[in-house]
Amino acid sequence: MIPPDPSGMERRLNSVKKPVFLLALLVLLLVFRVGFPAFSLAEGEAGDGPFLQLNPAEVSLQKGRTVKVTPSVVNAVKGSLRGIKYEWTSSDSQVAVFQYGSVKALGAGSAVLTCTASLADGTVLTADCPVTVTVAVTGIRAAEQKFSVMEGDVFSPEFQVLPEDATNQNVLLTSSDERVLSVGDGGKVTALSAGKAVLTAVPEDSPSRKVTVSVTVAERVGITDKELTFLGIPWESNCETVMRILKEKGVVAEEARIRCSYTGSAWHWPENDLLFSRISAWRSLPVSLSDRQTGAGRTSIALLKTIGGYLPQTATLVYLGDGNGEDAIDQDTARLIGVYFQFDNRHAKGSVIFCELLGRLEAQYGTFTRYLCKDIPKYYQDLYKEIAPVMAGAREYALQEPGLDVYLGEYAICTLYGGGNTGIMLNMDTNETVTLFYGRTDASALIRDLEEHIVAENPAILEDAGV
Repeated sequence: MIPPDPSGMERRLNSVKKPVFLLALLVLLLVFRVGFPAFSLAEGEAGDGPFLQLNPAEVSLQKGRTVKVTPSVVNAVKGSLRGIKYEWTSSDSQVAVFQYGSVKALGAGSAVLTCTASLADGTVLTADCPVTVTVAVTGIRAAEQKFSVMEGDVFSPEFQVLPEDATNQNVLLTSSDERVLSVGDGGKVTALSAGKAVLTAVPEDSPSRKVTVSVTVAERVGITDKELTFLGIPWESNCETVMRILKEKGVVAEEARIRCSYTGSAWHWPENDLLFSRISAWRSLPVSLSDRQTGAGRTSIALLKTIGGYLPQTATLVYLGDGNGEDAIDQDTARLIGVYFQFDNRHAKGSVIFCELLGRLEAQYGTFTRYLCKDIPKYYQDLYKEIAPVMAGAREYALQEPGLDVYLGEYAICTLYGGGNTGIMLNMDTNETVTLFYGRTDASALIRDLEEHIVAENPAILEDAGV
């Protein structure tokens, strides 16, 4: 037996190893080529062809700023990049453009910048770069630095965020006293009680900026229940009761005194609904009774608080009762039948006061009936333009209403009847004097009953008059 040749076996083993090694190497190359193709391309792309890549691929910046964006071609054929040209276009040149190698933000909004690359071999590639431009807040301004509202009013103060094209227009509101003003959702503010509070407005996008507004909440002149009353004071209260309530509510000074004197004329609510009847001597019988006989009187007081957001020039209380005094009516027996406020133009134009008061009254009580003298739109056109929006659908009346012995004048009148023979009337004359009246709607009947009572007690009054 011939022993094996070691050198020959080694040659055979080497001849086997070479094909195996080559086969293994080929397998590895195939695995590398097929199983991991992304390794040879840019991230997020596939395939062997060239494509255009932007860095960064998306841009967000503030107005006036610039950011560099670099285009590059990936997987380009050798030699195709010689003399390459890049061109840029914008979907909205008012928002952003590409200049000198950078994206420039010009205005708030969104735009898409498109880059086009023209290769030497004729290949044309494109890529988009979305751009978002924001405008920073630089300040905030209030429409009014201070204003007045009434208890129960819900309002939204107006603020202007600067600049006008600021991206974030949201404003955060806070109240210095939540017992007076409560801030709710959407910036709505509710006036909870009479007093003063400061609203602070801060732009959501710029907490370092702020503006403050001073708000005065006026006490409502009236309550909604079975009848309409002035400051919650029951009609037919005597002078002492009325004065006590007014002082408790802080409407008049603590040291103020009230003296109800006789008057030859006073406003009261007429039966025809058109206007306060300003009558002399409260006549309704064939004989004209004096104020001292009827006990008809009035007193004027100076208010410390605003009525409907405005401070009246005068406030007059009208009383009625048995007349048994010489210099003043009996304050114990006289009863309140009405109160009226007259506003002048110290705080605002009469037409402004008229429109605002009407809006607030209707928000509290409901819709008022409107009357308008025919002379106003005919001869006072400038005034009519200012009140026309709130006097839409008003009933026209003539200067001298048939059947009335009182002169109506040129008035815009709004009335509302409540329960318990009470009502509210708001009017304005062509001098822009505004009057707000709360009172009994049956005042004429009360006067007539009182006079009949006086005549029954003293028939000589009629005899002296020749009746």
